Amino acid sequence: MSSYSSLSRVLLPFRVQTKFEENSLSASSTKRSLFYTTGLLIFLTFAIPVDIGETTRVEGVDVPIKKFSFGHLKKQIWPNNNEANKLRLWKFETPFKKDNEQLKTLNENFRNDAYLEQVLGEDLSPSELIRTIFPVGYVFPPNHIHIVVQPPPPATVGPSHHGVPPLLIHIMTSIEDAMKKILEGIHKQMDVDNQAIDVIDRNFCNSLDKQKAIKKETPTAKTNYRILLCGGAPGIGKTRYGIELFNCLDEEWKTSRGKKPHMLYMLLDFSSGYALDEYEIQGDMKIASEIIFGLRLAYYFFVNEKYVWSFAMFSTKANEYKHIFKLDNVLAHIYSHEHKRLQPGQHLFIFLQIDEFQFILKDRKERAELFKQLMYVLGHHMTGKIPNIFIQTLLSGTAPQDAIRAMEPSMYSCEPLDLPLLSFESRLDIMREFATNHDVSDCVWLPKIWIHQLLLDTGGLPRALEYLFSELFGQKFTNIKEFFENLEKRISIPSTIYANVTNDINMAYKIKAYARNHKILIYELIYRNIMVIESDMSDELQDGNSTEKLEHLERDRHLILRKLEGKDKVLIDIPYFFMYLYADVLGIFTENLNKAFLPDSDWSWNNWKIFIADFIASHITMIDVLKKEKLLKLGDFFRSAQGSDITLGLLINFESVEIYELIHQFPCLNLSAKAGKTAMLKPGYIMINGYSAPFADVFFLVDNPEPILIAIQCRKRKKSLDLKIIEDEHKKNLNISEKIKEKAEKIREDAEVKGREMKEKLRNEAEQYTQLADFLSKYRIITIFITTQRFSEKLEDLPDDCILIHQENFDIFFGPVFSSRIKLVMTRDSNPNLSTASELMSRYKAISQNIGERIEKTRKRRTFMSHEDFCKEFPELASDDEIRSNFVYYPYPPHIEPFEHSNKRTRLK
Repeated sequence: MSSYSSLSRVLLPFRVQTKFEENSLSASSTKRSLFYTTGLLIFLTFAIPVDIGETTRVEGVDVPIKKFSFGHLKKQIWPNNNEANKLRLWKFETPFKKDNEQLKTLNENFRNDAYLEQVLGEDLSPSELIRTIFPVGYVFPPNHIHIVVQPPPPATVGPSHHGVPPLLIHIMTSIEDAMKKILEGIHKQMDVDNQAIDVIDRNFCNSLDKQKAIKKETPTAKTNYRILLCGGAPGIGKTRYGIELFNCLDEEWKTSRGKKPHMLYMLLDFSSGYALDEYEIQGDMKIASEIIFGLRLAYYFFVNEKYVWSFAMFSTKANEYKHIFKLDNVLAHIYSHEHKRLQPGQHLFIFLQIDEFQFILKDRKERAELFKQLMYVLGHHMTGKIPNIFIQTLLSGTAPQDAIRAMEPSMYSCEPLDLPLLSFESRLDIMREFATNHDVSDCVWLPKIWIHQLLLDTGGLPRALEYLFSELFGQKFTNIKEFFENLEKRISIPSTIYANVTNDINMAYKIKAYARNHKILIYELIYRNIMVIESDMSDELQDGNSTEKLEHLERDRHLILRKLEGKDKVLIDIPYFFMYLYADVLGIFTENLNKAFLPDSDWSWNNWKIFIADFIASHITMIDVLKKEKLLKLGDFFRSAQGSDITLGLLINFESVEIYELIHQFPCLNLSAKAGKTAMLKPGYIMINGYSAPFADVFFLVDNPEPILIAIQCRKRKKSLDLKIIEDEHKKNLNISEKIKEKAEKIREDAEVKGREMKEKLRNEAEQYTQLADFLSKYRIITIFITTQRFSEKLEDLPDDCILIHQENFDIFFGPVFSSRIKLVMTRDSNPNLSTASELMSRYKAISQNIGERIEKTRKRRTFMSHEDFCKEFPELASDDEIRSNFVYYPYPPHIEPFEHSNKRTRLK
């Protein structure tokens, strides 16, 4: 796969565009870190790119950016020409608009030196350094001209350049352009890319074979040629995927047969710039389809970025000549322009990305027929309709199922591609490059757990990541240094950043408004997400009085469907920022669960048992709201739990519950709870036991179909858990009735030595305990252990009526959102890069106050890249097994413990 551009190239790259020479820099130079992005344009005429990097080769000499002068710039504008020094440059800022009178006047007087000197002042000296005029951090007004370039007089300009108007440098600084660069090249060489390249290679080789087989009349079947299909929700990076796939083909592809073709990339966005107009599809659809693509490829290749002219204007003016613009004619004309670049026997390969293809199918009676005909037109150019020209089509959009249905079995086939999101490792890597490019060390930002959480909460969605970086560093990335300085001063407010990002996402996707109008539908989506329920694309979900197909939700709403390997099923992914917005509208979760979303909450392991109770209650609430079957097997409710088949097969009727946090330690008679409430020992109440109670941490009763008492033991890493402890704890719970009876008997004995009034009171109390014991003796006690530890003993040895949920079961039991949060908090509280000295001291016996403080002090000058790296600094802890088994997260590859499912792509350096 191609190398990925560093963010220094993205943030302040310098990109000049000219038309004097058609030679661009070498491929290697485009991989260097760049400092400025700008467009040098021949006004109202044409432009091609010339790159200037951190180190730029000028006439065979590498020139660092610090020494790069305007004399060097002239040679880059007009390379390999002795007249380059005769170019004159002025700094001049004005809006880049067609109706700009300043530009018109300048254009009319571009040979009037007196006028130019009066208006523009002294021209830029060839010896002046570019950083003097445009220092690092210079804020360029968007959509403005910044430098005017006057070419030499006509007598000294070659015959092909007579009458060339002024050259204008246009700085491109919009957030959209910057973020496209940030997230460009984020694919690793994964199976998905290999899949796409394998298909393209087969298509190309089949085309070669077909051309050879024409004389033999044994052509290759159409279904052996594949149109690539990249579908999914808005914002997941489909367009960028196409760009990166082309880059991979251009740099890495070795064809199985024949000479590697000459590569061109073209992108047609049918949602805006290249949208279809009704008049285009009138008359013969086959001819219309030829012209639809012919006009667009002609505009893309000959007009786009060369003239200040939209496709709409071009197509309107070209309408009277549209019969000329059949695709075959346009391709032949493109080939004639590129022919001089081709070697003998080399094909022209056009990688054509049809972006937002669903707009071809939208709101038209003939939509399926039109789409089918358009695919026929493009497909014919995979099979060698024009010798030496090959088109590989990639469809990218939000309606992959519609495209598949529109393709008849007898026509060219679709090859759906999976598009995983950005891995957490890649998100950390991008953040690290922002810091590194501003001379900020990891020890400034890496220990901030909330930064890890915010990166995690984007879910790897490029659009969400774009909003986050805009919030952190400013819309034009002008506040990067300020952000890191504020980190050191500890004045960043994570909750404000979180709120602003969620607000940006809500404004872009109208999440809350949609949730308010489709509550039951959103409940169902969240339920399927948290319960990790496998779904079919054709599943119809209840939406008020109507239903919505899952595939339509992927197309029309922000829904990510993750395909399961080896199955014709999908899982619903909801990025955390989106889940927070849904939860805020619907009130799905309790207040304590909602705190788990916020980056600077005080959510801690002191709330572990409260978290467990809230999660179970929310699960039951969703079952109730959605009218799901309430009679469930224990193993179906406590998903991924481990225990005997008999225990997991027990049926439980899960009725709605309220949570009560008891003040006292149960077993007791007084069930008063916090917030002035009082619980009752019956179904419908889930109780959080008092601190250090001898019974379960959380418990509740069910009566149907049999009386069962669910006793939940919540264990953190600090408290060890093994089979012996499980057996002992379960026996203690089983003996609760006997213990209560013993307590009743003890109270009766005490009553005998008391006065009459106290004796009667104690006898009544003893009787109530006896009744409590008799009541509880009717219930079968199931003990459930939920632990943040990993469990290595034989699970088949678990006692009957015991269930275990350990750390490795969390992804399924808690679902992707909350399992991610739990892992993050576990990491925060027991990690050399993230935990405070007091947290480490309370967690590990081997870490004294002195060692804990030394770890914090060391972290101020460096971070730990691996456990081996940590042990070099603290050799006295190297042999401690507890530390070795728990210090598992180091935010550097390959030690990044995943907080989410592995279906993510990784960004290469």
